[in-house]
Amino acid sequence: MVNKKLFLLVFSFIAFTFILNAQTKTERFFKDKYLNKEVAESKANYKLIIYKNLDETITSDVIDLNNDKTIRSSTFKGEEPFGIWISEYEKSNFDYNFHINYSDAFCNDCYKDSLVKEFFENNDTINYKAPTLSTGEKNIFEFLAEKINYPAFAKENNIQGQLYLSFIVDENATITDIRVNKGVHIILDKETVRVLRLMKFSNPCLLNNKPIKVQFKLPFIYRLDN
Repeated sequence: MVNKKLFLLVFSFIAFTFILNAQTKTERFFKDKYLNKEVAESKANYKLIIYKNLDETITSDVIDLNNDKTIRSSTFKGEEPFGIWISEYEKSNFDYNFHINYSDAFCNDCYKDSLVKEFFENNDTINYKAPTLSTGEKNIFEFLAEKINYPAFAKENNIQGQLYLSFIVDENATITDIRVNKGVHIILDKETVRVLRLMKFSNPCLLNNKPIKVQFKLPFIYRLDN
């Protein structure tokens, strides 16, 4: 019994030591929140902590030392945004805790008749009503332009281009099956999908006052002003 207890104690200590060694962190200290000037800890107003996590992600937290509050937090897995991000400039956090579906497959049970030429616009001639964004924007492109945050990593590395996406609005006005048909870069692809996941409609597509299930396809361009 003593040997068994000793074994469990030694095993627990080894396991705990392994976890501590596997997850590491680095601390640096700065005078300003933009991390321009690195200083000694005693003169710092902000602290940058970089965690190397067990799942191979890297998290960077910026701490305001005046109130010990995290003002910014971002996590990457390679070049892919990951997890929940915190931004001092936004009212809510950024949720990158999802995987992208890369596919150009067509929805087999979606509306296919050529009667409706433009699903984003009302057409009284054929008695078609487009879905309306519940947040008040005029159209999807306006919603994307207002909500998308051009990632700093993409700006710094001159990453830009046009990606193509698709999603389904079903008979209950619910958005499903968001796909990237053709991407630009994982960081831009994931940012666009993140925003699409925030969209909500107050009504489905209506044809002759009957709801129809529609697959929308749209391009979105990221362009840097040189």
